[in-house]
Amino acid sequence: MRPEACLSYAQRGELFSQLKSEAPTADEWAHHGGQLAVELCGAGTAVDSPEQLGAAAAGRIFHLYLPIYFWCRTLVRARRAADPHCAVGIGISAPQGCGKTTLVKTLVGRFAADSLCCAAASIDDFYLPRAEQQALADAHPENRLLQVRGNAGTHDLQLGVDTLSALLDRRIGVPIPQYDKSAFGGRGDRAPREKWHVQSEPVDVVLFEGWMSGFSAVDADESGGAQGERLDQIDPGLRTVNAKLNAYARWHRLMSAWVVLGVDDPGHVAAWRLEAERAMAAAGRPGMTDEQVRRDQKRARRLPLPPTCRVIPHSPLPYLPAYPSATQVADFVSRYMPAYHAYLPALYAAAAGVGVGGMPTMLVMVDKSRAVVPPAQGGV
Repeated sequence: MRPEACLSYAQRGELFSQLKSEAPTADEWAHHGGQLAVELCGAGTAVDSPEQLGAAAAGRIFHLYLPIYFWCRTLVRARRAADPHCAVGIGISAPQGCGKTTLVKTLVGRFAADSLCCAAASIDDFYLPRAEQQALADAHPENRLLQVRGNAGTHDLQLGVDTLSALLDRRIGVPIPQYDKSAFGGRGDRAPREKWHVQSEPVDVVLFEGWMSGFSAVDADESGGAQGERLDQIDPGLRTVNAKLNAYARWHRLMSAWVVLGVDDPGHVAAWRLEAERAMAAAGRPGMTDEQVRRDQKRARRLPLPPTCRVIPHSPLPYLPAYPSATQVADFVSRYMPAYHAYLPALYAAAAGVGVGGMPTMLVMVDKSRAVVPPAQGGV
């Protein structure tokens, strides 16, 4: 693609203004953009401008992926030059279904194209093993938020600290856990160690992504208990989740920078999750047996729903079957929505202000189509 055409198109994106120092050249936009056009769109050499890719594909490459990559690359190069003995940790916080897996894969590839070794880990990699997850659910039978993996309290924090620290120390042969979401009929379990990915060489950058990455616990006793009352209004189970969230600061402190993908409406998550579940089903994702469904339905009906959630008759599934209906997906996602409503406002405020944890942060707001929109349009 023509360099001047790529640069001109990139300059029209919402994120271009955040590339203040070491702005990429027109040739770099063309080089990386051309490679992504081939990887993501199958575009051939006949394409000489982003517009020929179509608005959606061109926007994804030149207004989303590459601005994020170039922002990260500038930071990584500066930090590695200042301290060549340590890798740079970048936290990526993004709601379920908004495309963070594809983003991370793209970033890993772009770093490699610039001779920078990048390792990626997901918060999902550190879920508790099935037996421990079940014990957690049994210990909180009244809390619907802890009957399913996902919320604070359902992760092995020490395993995450050990893994991330080893990668950031640039050790070789670091095993990165893998989680099998299809195990136990969709309940999930940690994969056997022999199936874990082993990072065989020292890395320059570590990407750590998750739907709740960067969330900070609120002081439930602050202002005469007003914050605690707010949590109760969102969901009765949030106080317990909030107490467990405090310990996740151990992960966050390992990050040197953040990329926050925000949504203009958290309600998009249910639609995105349904898309993802149907795609996985079409690919042969294992599902629950009828007996598992009946048992989970019976147990879930005994759990209280928050007053802000609509009761869905006969469909409160803690886990999704292989071919979920929109109703089942909505119920499943409803177990994550309380945390979004409780913690996204503060996350977005930090990202737009002093940065998550006081660290350099790029805030990227997207709409339902996953297109980048101005920050003023974002909200929760």
